Amino acid sequence: MKTIKILIAASTFLLLFINVQTFAGTNPTNEDDKVKRIVSSSIEFPKDASIILDGPSTVAVDFSVNNKGKIVVNEINGSPDLVCYVKEKLEKLVIKKVSKLTEKSFVYKFIFSK
Repeated sequence: MKTIKILIAASTFLLLFINVQTFAGTNPTNEDDKVKRIVSSSIEFPKDASIILDGPSTVAVDFSVNNKGKIVVNEINGSPDLVCYVKEKLEKLVIKKVSKLTEKSFVYKFIFSK
């Protein structure tokens, strides 16, 4: 009886592992992670000396990726100087292989501090 329970548990674990591996290959979060890496590496604190912050400042942005891979900013809020900077940087980005990302909405929050 103990052997049967061990075999059933091992078989169940193996089936779950195979299903998780299959699902991970088609998981849309893989593409989400790609967008996150591209956006995160492209947005950094601006080197423009005219932007002066008293403390940490936040910019929240809702954007989508069009069928050509360009980012379209739907809504953006935050510190006025930084809003212009973030919007300009995002709209210059192009994301390749966007078939699964087209017209999907992304919401990001950037926190800037010196």
